[in-house]
Amino acid sequence: MKTLSGERGSGAPVAEQASSAPLSSPSRLQRLFLSYPVSVALSLPYVLLILPQAVWNQNEHLGFLIGVLALALAGAVFVEALVGILRSSGRRARAARTAANVDATFERLNAYGPALRRSAYFVTVVGVVVGVVSAAAGIGSIQSQVGLVAVSAPLSMASALVGGWPTIGSALLVAARMARQLSARSFWSWIGILVVGQALEAYLTAVTATLMTFATSLMMMLLLFGIIRVRFALVTLLIVLIAWPIAFDIRNGLRESSGVAVSADVDAFDRLRFDLQITRAAEIRDIPLELGQPGPIEIVRYGLVPRALDPERPPISTGIKINMYLGGSATSSYTFLPVTTAYVLGGPVYLVLWYGFWALLAAIVLRGGRDLSVLRIVLMGLLLSGPLGWFSTFPDRTIGVLQFLVSFLPVLLYLALEKTFRQRRRGAMSTAHPQSERRRT
Repeated sequence: MKTLSGERGSGAPVAEQASSAPLSSPSRLQRLFLSYPVSVALSLPYVLLILPQAVWNQNEHLGFLIGVLALALAGAVFVEALVGILRSSGRRARAARTAANVDATFERLNAYGPALRRSAYFVTVVGVVVGVVSAAAGIGSIQSQVGLVAVSAPLSMASALVGGWPTIGSALLVAARMARQLSARSFWSWIGILVVGQALEAYLTAVTATLMTFATSLMMMLLLFGIIRVRFALVTLLIVLIAWPIAFDIRNGLRESSGVAVSADVDAFDRLRFDLQITRAAEIRDIPLELGQPGPIEIVRYGLVPRALDPERPPISTGIKINMYLGGSATSSYTFLPVTTAYVLGGPVYLVLWYGFWALLAAIVLRGGRDLSVLRIVLMGLLLSGPLGWFSTFPDRTIGVLQFLVSFLPVLLYLALEKTFRQRRRGAMSTAHPQSERRRT
């Protein structure tokens, strides 16, 4: 079957392939998310998890928790509101352009042809397979963290190279779905493969943090691009909360069977008291706290320069430095979650500027959701899993996002070449058969 672009269909329903309409009319949350992506991403974990726990349990540091969040939101909201004002001044001209090009995103994404769908499949499969094999070999496991297992250096490098591919794969799947190259059934099947892969990694490593990070960033990305509605996300979150005690017991059992001590004083729901995790920072008086954490230059250095070209640099683990500062050991890590960790390590002014910077970058990348490209969808996926992630470590995860972006460049090059070849073939066909080309248009 031929699509509008002249390529053979993907097996999705004809109506979906031929449609240039959005997947559904945007909900109010999606419109808000598109206009204020960083502000909404910052607020979601607090609204859904952190603040309800703090209020219900009468956390004595509730004012501190809200105050730090307010500083981060001040930087993000200011930038995003300013961008919105600047954009509204040219709204009429944009409306005229939009009328001429009803859905630029659909046409832009389909310019790659089936290469978009194939790259999504390839990145997803490689990310899942390498992740599961690495976890089975002990990479990232609790045993390797406490020194009970030695890991393979070559496999560790391969794991680090494609460590962000599950997130990139999910972003490519979203792009293929928005391009109508995937039916709903195919899309959710591949998303299921990604989630199962992350769950297997969590089981093999006895570490649930990576699964939680992936799941929450995936949910935010699906909300942002209108793949799911907010009620679906709330139901999913409720199911996860109900299943969490079982997963917690399984995790503890795996750790004990490996010889790793597990605290009997912390139950499943104690582990979900993220408000307590944050408000431990209220006891710190020396803010900004200097622990030797990476600054902006180190973030760029570690994120963009391969270790092969910079072999002398020491490893970075800000979570371990914080844990040792709080009196813990070097075999475990601790953070105050990303917003409060940025406040503790950088101070209030730094916090405002930090999230103001990400708000500006997100506004440039997202452009209110108009005329999206593959690169911009992937960049937003990485931002939502990195500096805007619910449980990411500041600033280590930002370094990881830069590394993941570098690992995506070969895929981006492949897509660019496919797009160029398609354009040349189309140009050659229109030159050879001008009459048929005019009839098609």
